[in-house]
Amino acid sequence: MKFLKALLLFLFIFFLITIPVYSGTSITSLQAKSTIQDTYYSKSFVIMSTYDRWNVIHKNWEAGVPAVSVGDLNNNWQQNIVAYYNNWGLGYRTSNNQWPKLHNAYSPGVTSVAVGDINGDSDQDVLVYFNNWGLGWRSATNDQWTKVHDNYLPGVPAVSVGDVNSDWKEEIIAYFNNWGLGIYDEKWAKIHDDWKQGVTSIATGDLNDDWNQDIIVYFNGWGLGWLDYKTNKWYKIHNNWEAGVPAVASGDINGDGHDDVVAYFVDWGLGWWNSYNNKWIKVYNNWTPGVSSIAVGDIDSDGKDDIIAYFVHKGLLWYKSP
Repeated sequence: MKFLKALLLFLFIFFLITIPVYSGTSITSLQAKSTIQDTYYSKSFVIMSTYDRWNVIHKNWEAGVPAVSVGDLNNNWQQNIVAYYNNWGLGYRTSNNQWPKLHNAYSPGVTSVAVGDINGDSDQDVLVYFNNWGLGWRSATNDQWTKVHDNYLPGVPAVSVGDVNSDWKEEIIAYFNNWGLGIYDEKWAKIHDDWKQGVTSIATGDLNDDWNQDIIVYFNGWGLGWLDYKTNKWYKIHNNWEAGVPAVASGDINGDGHDDVVAYFVDWGLGWWNSYNNKWIKVYNNWTPGVSSIAVGDIDSDGKDDIIAYFVHKGLLWYKSP
């Protein structure tokens, strides 16, 4: 009996030490259906010299790439980079460095792109917001475009795709400038009412290892955080909201089996947050003139997620994970 009690005590202590606890102080800066909790993970940044891991994908930087994503568009188990160039249109990069075009329209522009299985056929579809058309997705099987929202004014600056409610289907997450943050699963439902201050970036990833995708959002007046959609609770990753985070993505950067968050801070640079030990690691120190878009995916098929970023005055680059 004593041995059993000792074993139970050991397991209890081990559980407390190894499992991250997401708790904090409730705040009222965002009034909505969800509860906000502060965790202030990023009191200090960890800086690493990793510039030698950056590789050039495309040197065209003059026109700009406001939106980039990653997904397997050819069903060949290889991740493709999907990008919208302001002076060319929407296309994707193949494994042999070819760029097939998905849409020729490059005026008046695209502000957000995401990739995922939207219709549940196991193929990767491309979700796009066109400034003069609205929000819709391109089917990977028949090259047809399906509109999910007709409102193209005043705009959708951020979208993402992920299974956030564990129904084995990927939902659309989008922020509308005049409406707020919402989720589309055959119909639209609002996640958060605050639309006046704005949202500049959205991503999805499993940050608490519960096998459910969480919604990662940067609110201009609050900071960077994530929503556990099943429990309807918000958790803050970083309190810095004054300078801005124009781009965010999620994936397993260090290959430890846990999804991390990649973000570009206007006043700090590009880095990623280790969701398991609550540390920020910088991968590029240059924070000016800026990064407009970020994506995460295993584009070199080595089993580890890489970072794809468009640097103003540099072009489209990718960071090979260690």
